Amino acid sequence: MGTDRRYTNVGSPNITTPVGCPTFNDYTAKHELYFDEGLTEKFDFSTDIFQPLLVVYVKTILKTAGDQVPILREIELPYRHEELIE
Repeated sequence: MGTDRRYTNVGSPNITTPVGCPTFNDYTAKHELYFDEGLTEKFDFSTDIFQPLLVVYVKTILKTAGDQVPILREIELPYRHEELIE
């Protein structure tokens, strides 16, 4: 995203797995959303953001399910933004 826009809302990530791999659930993939690069200021997905945020950070935690190791093909992060007025 360019510097002339700010995030107003970030939705939960949409996960795509490779063909033939099991789908993800809350036990194998967990996502956390943060305001800062140090991952200390956590906030919830799909809540309105009133601060002028130009960058957000998503932490994805993958856990094995028995003998299966999760594999990601793609993570899509839906978001809304607005133009910054100078």
